[in-house]
Amino acid sequence: MTGVLKKKCSKGTAAILLAVMILTAAPFSPAALGDEATMAYWVAASIPSGATSILALAGERAEGAILQAIKDGAAQKLTYASKGVNWTGLNGKSGKAWWLVQLSSAGFENIRVEQWMRSSDTGPRDFRLEYSVDGSSWGSALGGGSVAVLCNSFASSQNDLPTEANNQQTLYIRWLMISEAQAGNGTAPVNSSGTNQIDKIRVTGTKIITAEPTPTPSDSPTPTPSNSPTPTPSDSPTPTPSDSPTPTPSDSPTPTPSDSPTPTPSDSPTPTPSD
Repeated sequence: MTGVLKKKCSKGTAAILLAVMILTAAPFSPAALGDEATMAYWVAASIPSGATSILALAGERAEGAILQAIKDGAAQKLTYASKGVNWTGLNGKSGKAWWLVQLSSAGFENIRVEQWMRSSDTGPRDFRLEYSVDGSSWGSALGGGSVAVLCNSFASSQNDLPTEANNQQTLYIRWLMISEAQAGNGTAPVNSSGTNQIDKIRVTGTKIITAEPTPTPSDSPTPTPSNSPTPTPSDSPTPTPSDSPTPTPSDSPTPTPSDSPTPTPSDSPTPTPSD
């Protein structure tokens, strides 16, 4: 989706711009719709003096995610004013100045970027959203990535990134200033006192779901029964009964009776009666 927002500012449109400002200042919710998840988002707030980067407020890839303003190859000191991160001195900086976001897109695809940006009447109007996976070679968002900024009122636009931005350990996103045209008067060049601001940035994506492969059953061969030979019964000979001889009765002699002598009665004297 290409975010193209164009509007010429003038004093006669102040009331209209005030109404737009009130509408666009509605509370910001980091939640994404549908299957999208918020990877990182930033909301402008007070900035420590001398800071050159702002950490992401939250999101699933907020850790280590930063926002910077780059001019002439160097990160600029950031200031907070009028509800936005602010910088000036952009006259003559077409192609040399950009907002830069650095984060990880690991595990995400279908990356979408949304920003709330504005410029003063004499600040820059035209930007282009670009991405890089190495920080040096840049490509445009889908549809060209054109971002034309309203003057004096924050407005949002969205851009989708190509598939090359998916699942990167480090992803760079920038809003490159691409013309010297003023936001309030497109025929006049950006003034040195002209300002540009970012209020909110949100980067979303859908989580990459890796399908678990269905295990293919292994072609285990059906076991072939082994050709074990059927055991042949051994030809055990039938035992032959032994010819045990019938026992011969022993010739035991018939016992001969002993010639025991007939006892002879003893000649005991007849007792003599006493007188």
